[in-house]
Amino acid sequence: MMSSLTCPVDDACKVSISERPKAGIIAVFVDRRKRTVIDADWIRHPHEDEDGNQIYIYHRMFRRESGGAAIVQAVKRLLDMPEDLSEEPFVGT
Repeated sequence: MMSSLTCPVDDACKVSISERPKAGIIAVFVDRRKRTVIDADWIRHPHEDEDGNQIYIYHRMFRRESGGAAIVQAVKRLLDMPEDLSEEPFVGT
């Protein structure tokens, strides 16, 4: 199912999923070079990759019961979001 997700051609991204079985939580991380508009369910963190390039890490938690289709839909919606061109100072970590 996750293989159906593709990064926009003008961006570089990576999707990572981590499950916390005892808590019943699935954590999804999306690394992108572009800062995009996000909805309230996602958290965005500016970061620097290992080469010192600016990236943004998007993070969202899902209940295990949400199911794979809901997770794929949410990630696809994030990948389809337009670039956020508002001014936000970048603070590397």
